[in-house]
Amino acid sequence: DGHIKVKGLDTIRNWRQTRQLIGLVPQELTLDNFETVWDALSFSRGLFGKSPDKDYLEWILNALSLYEKKDESIIRLSGGMKRRVLIAKALSHNPELIFLDIEAYKNKKVDFNLIDDFADECFMPLTVGGGIRSIEDIEEALRNGADKVSINSAAFYNHKLIKDAVKYFGSQCIILSIDYKIDAKGNKKIFINSEKKLTDICLYEYVDKIEDTKPGEILL
Repeated sequence: DGHIKVKGLDTIRNWRQTRQLIGLVPQELTLDNFETVWDALSFSRGLFGKSPDKDYLEWILNALSLYEKKDESIIRLSGGMKRRVLIAKALSHNPELIFLDIEAYKNKKVDFNLIDDFADECFMPLTVGGGIRSIEDIEEALRNGADKVSINSAAFYNHKLIKDAVKYFGSQCIILSIDYKIDAKGNKKIFINSEKKLTDICLYEYVDKIEDTKPGEILL
């Protein structure tokens, strides 16, 4: 027995309110391939009882570089663009959220302006992850409004980054993010680069190696 609360609201008794506070991005591509990007966002927003807001939806599409695709059928989009549509749908109802920029590792540059925009609209602790590779990145993310920073692939390549980050900023704002999948033999193997690259390292082996870096939280 137990209770889970989101911002003080019980997830059972106050399920409508708590769902509106959370933006979920599913692992699988759960999209209607024959509707347009705009219709997908509008429908998702309506599911939460939100009134139409053209300006807000256009802001999301521009922030995710999807605006030019808004009238395209989802079936015509690339896999990366479909992932962005999932993120856009998760944001369509103005949730308060953890923000993970899963495309940042490709660009080798964190979009700090986007973090700043999110921080201006988010009224609960904001965790930012994706493309964080250095102490300078962490400092800049915190300066632009992040309360915590989540580090994944960079920590895999450089355990010392977590240790140094904890030393400089405190463990309370450093999260170690770990992606893993269960292979055909039932082994939990670590994935990095937004699950684009499989490693030979098992989950428990990795946790044993990195636990002495003492992050404040681990996100699996």
